[in-house]
Amino acid sequence: MTSLRPSEIAKMISVAKGTARLVVALLVVVGGGMIGHGRCFAQDDAARYLQMAKAYADGMIQLGRDRYGDQHSPVFVSTLDLRTMKMPSSTSEPTRKMYSSFFRAEDYSTSANPMYHIDLYQLLEALTVLTDDPQYRNAARESIGWFFKNTQSPATGLMAWGEHLAWDLIEDKVTVGNMRDGQLQVSDIHEFYGPWLHWKTTCEVAPDAARRFAVGLWEHQIYDHRTCDYSRHARYSKHGPGRGYEFARQAGFYLDTWASVYRSTKDPELLIAVEKFLDAWQRRQNPDTGLLPFEGRSPDVVFVLHNLAFTVDGWEAAKKLPEPLASRLKTFIRSVDDAILKLKTDLSPGGKGFPKIADAHTGEVTNRAMAKARPGYSMEFINQRYSPYGGLWASVYGAGSYTDARHALLCYYRYRQIQRDEYQTLVLATAGRYVGSQPKPLAGTLTPKTLAPVMALLHAAWRLSRDDKYIVASRRLAEHARERLFEPGVAFPFASDRRDDYPYYASISYGDSLMLMFLELALILQDREDAVAVQCSIR
Repeated sequence: MTSLRPSEIAKMISVAKGTARLVVALLVVVGGGMIGHGRCFAQDDAARYLQMAKAYADGMIQLGRDRYGDQHSPVFVSTLDLRTMKMPSSTSEPTRKMYSSFFRAEDYSTSANPMYHIDLYQLLEALTVLTDDPQYRNAARESIGWFFKNTQSPATGLMAWGEHLAWDLIEDKVTVGNMRDGQLQVSDIHEFYGPWLHWKTTCEVAPDAARRFAVGLWEHQIYDHRTCDYSRHARYSKHGPGRGYEFARQAGFYLDTWASVYRSTKDPELLIAVEKFLDAWQRRQNPDTGLLPFEGRSPDVVFVLHNLAFTVDGWEAAKKLPEPLASRLKTFIRSVDDAILKLKTDLSPGGKGFPKIADAHTGEVTNRAMAKARPGYSMEFINQRYSPYGGLWASVYGAGSYTDARHALLCYYRYRQIQRDEYQTLVLATAGRYVGSQPKPLAGTLTPKTLAPVMALLHAAWRLSRDDKYIVASRRLAEHARERLFEPGVAFPFASDRRDDYPYYASISYGDSLMLMFLELALILQDREDAVAVQCSIR
């Protein structure tokens, strides 16, 4: 069967005069036997997406860095008022409502939080590779270096980042929190919320701070060094680890931190942390199914996405470790692979989707044990946030946003690591369900986070199959985003499609991930899909 490259397809397309609508032709390739419905887009489309990604990066460098308070810095702001192109000078009723309603988060209006700009740093690095312009890479390195050197707790070594902390750029200290009885209650909770994909850069620009953080994560996030009980939440300003909330998702982040910083520093204490942590997770692994439990206080529940994230980030950690520890960790992770791939999926066109929650002892896809683990929640709430299957679309907080796409995207990253065919099958089956599917966020509000992982999955499916239907679908989502999340003359994606009510760019909405996917789509359309290696960091 004959296959055309995107540039060849582009030459066969005409663009209607006097209108922005692209005329998509049905291609009939004579002699090759193929009737193409594929990437029938002019190169103008690729150029547009590339320009949008670059304009966003340029805008962040020019308008989105810290020029507030007494101390200016190269870090990127979390929020921009897109009417003024400035960071808000204070929290307000609209910003508090936006953050609490859509993201169930503290108000980050006046702060910086690199944990929600992981993909911005990837985008900046990619643009330097593509353009040979060092300003993009330098901006990322300066931002990461300053943040690690200036916002680290002197007591714990933990950073002012994550889901509950950020660095206030007006007060130049931690001020993020919730309003209670008219008073601001400042948060002191450190949560390692996403995969920090930039340890190599961090160890280069802030080596001492990187080591202090890695050691602090072991000393002050882990409750007991013998059992390795912990919570995803710990105190930032003083020693105060918790226990009972041992999420496997975070475990992968911790392992990769210790392994990455060990590779740079050769600090033996970090190998001790990895070894004890691995021992603990081998004990936690369910002996009947091989699955990793949701948390210590809920050992009967399994979150499939947490298991997948553990395999991906744990494997990255193993690649940086010496033997025999590296092989021990890889062997353990392969046993988790075996358990995941035994779960029942329902990925037919009308099926329930990718399994999200399972019984730890049987592997049955069910949320019954979750209902027992959270007796204070109504079954209506349990079924909304903790449904047994992921579903195609969601934009609600936490596990409610664990869509089929996010699960399958991790399957793709795992397939890239070990080339296991069962993961490829899951990627293609899940991606096929998104072809022709219109975004339907459960809460009724569209955000960049709704679309970015789906576009990433569609790109992954195209890489595996070279079937152009996936790029057609991704391009359709890009146009949907352009219509709903952007305004003419504004380089930044809005935090949601409620632009009039909330005219803000907010990093917590993962606008950077969306722009990274615009870049990836552009490169695929330009036959340059291997020019840079990026990944959507949404776990």
